[in-house]
Amino acid sequence: MARIQRKKQVRGEYTRLRLLQATKEIMAEKGYGSVSVNELTQRAGVSVGSFYHHFKDKEDLFVQAVDDDSLVLRQFFREMRTLPANLSQEERVLKAIRMLVDFVDKHSSTASHFLLGIEKFPLKARQIIQEDMHRYREEMIQDLETAVETGLMAPFDIKLTSAALYGAVVQLLLLRLRDPKIDREALSQAITRASLGIMRAMGGTMTP
Repeated sequence: MARIQRKKQVRGEYTRLRLLQATKEIMAEKGYGSVSVNELTQRAGVSVGSFYHHFKDKEDLFVQAVDDDSLVLRQFFREMRTLPANLSQEERVLKAIRMLVDFVDKHSSTASHFLLGIEKFPLKARQIIQEDMHRYREEMIQDLETAVETGLMAPFDIKLTSAALYGAVVQLLLLRLRDPKIDREALSQAITRASLGIMRAMGGTMTP
């Protein structure tokens, strides 16, 4: 009896994961508003009844998909902040940007949720995305402050610079999402040059 129950639980979790994955794929392709429950279940290869067994409605599924992506994104941010301490600022920026581009390639649906317009998303999903983006901005500010405090960079307006950096990086990463044929290394180098240029223009020149 316990074995049968376990099999049911495994099948149920598999169905749930398929629906979440289908949601991420379709939302990356079409956005939120134009997707129906029937389209989601067809993409996942499950019945409508199975859908309503796991989720209240489309909004509930989408919020859970965004929350799932949020966990992936937070783990990535943690990894990106553990780069070797002996890297120069230029090397650190380039390596971080390469990691970002790789992340966009490997998790395009996640990147789509967090980089594209979210005005039509359910409120809870918008809040998750906004909190993650705020966290990313705060961590960027902390990293720039550390660079100044340790003498790696000259003092400069960190909050204004972080806003400019964030905008430039997001816009250039969107190019990759919209056109995957763009050369990855060329894009990484371009984002790095733009980032370093912004920091230098704001007065945060690298110390020798």
